[in-house]
Amino acid sequence: MSNTPLNLEPQGAREVWPFAVDWSKPYQIRYEFKTEIYVSRSGREQRSARRHSPRKRLEWRMVADGELLRRYKDLLWFWQPRDLVVPELTRRVSLPALWPAGSVSLDLTAAPDWLQPKGAVVVGDGVNRETLSVDSRVGDTITFQQLTQQSWPAGTRLYPGLVGNLPGQVSADRVTRDVATASVEFIVRPLSEVPRTPPAADLTFNGREVFLTRANWAAAVDSTLGHEVDELDYGTGPITRYIAVPFGVEITSATYVCEGQAQADALLDLFLRLRGQQGEAYLPTWEADFVLSDNVSAGSDRFPVAGTRLAERYDGRTTHQAIFVRLTDGTLLLRRVLGITVVGDDSEIVVDSPWPVDLTPSTVALSGWLLARRLASDSLTVEWLTGGVAQVQLGWITVEDLEGV
Repeated sequence: MSNTPLNLEPQGAREVWPFAVDWSKPYQIRYEFKTEIYVSRSGREQRSARRHSPRKRLEWRMVADGELLRRYKDLLWFWQPRDLVVPELTRRVSLPALWPAGSVSLDLTAAPDWLQPKGAVVVGDGVNRETLSVDSRVGDTITFQQLTQQSWPAGTRLYPGLVGNLPGQVSADRVTRDVATASVEFIVRPLSEVPRTPPAADLTFNGREVFLTRANWAAAVDSTLGHEVDELDYGTGPITRYIAVPFGVEITSATYVCEGQAQADALLDLFLRLRGQQGEAYLPTWEADFVLSDNVSAGSDRFPVAGTRLAERYDGRTTHQAIFVRLTDGTLLLRRVLGITVVGDDSEIVVDSPWPVDLTPSTVALSGWLLARRLASDSLTVEWLTGGVAQVQLGWITVEDLEGV
């Protein structure tokens, strides 16, 4: 038996994945950061990023029969441990005109951001595909490192090419002798992609991004409230409880629907800016946590609420330090809370900046807490249900709203 090591890239070649996706199951793209979180006895967190660029994996389902099944097995026998190029199917651009064989450059009307030097590109669909590497870009003119091997008609799709590997074992369900279904996992090689630079957040407040996207209530929004409590119990007699962490935590999980790549990218960019669990953002509860009880004139820094309960339970809470007020005309007002005082039989929220307009119970559509949160996971999965509709599930954990973040 020969002990010669396997040549993982024979002649520098890379095979392009030639099989179509079975869209009866979601096409998933997963991104993952790595954050170390240290929690003090008082519940205060210190978070440290261990990965500045997310790892990326794809999962999808495919069906192969007849000649496709033979080609699938041939690919696995030889190429499974080697580099493959897989198209990222949800990002694409179509050729505006015939692209002849032997071409080295391409002119596009509006070249997408992923067509950048050192990036891979896949041309075509299914078994008729070709992979190229971008050499340079000037405006919307892209020059490649290789010549096209065949002519591509107008309308042919170009995709970002992801370079990576299949896992060590790939399983398939053999429906019949000539038909197989497989759930394919593809691991993108770190640093092989052109890095994505997310744009600045559309809205920031008190040094944090404000996330205003509403959840899809067609799927249940899970909410768990908890407090860290120590108990001393000897098995008999009284039980002593000790509250070491002076604030509670809410963990929520919600599904967000994305109609098109732009909306999916907005959630991805949020994830990239926060670097998974490392960063923090403000999220309105979008609930009527308290209701304006009296008219407030423009220039006032007060927000009156009926009853004393709000002041008694929330004044000085480090997690409840900001509020939102949405007016009936759609205007959104955000304010820091300086304190909540008892005035007679009512509560008054004192805010850090005067209201720019009169507030009345008829003009305030909704008012509630603006809570500082971090993501509950370092992983983000964009689950494409079709080529144009995706859903993303985000989990959030409330944190102390400390200044100077």
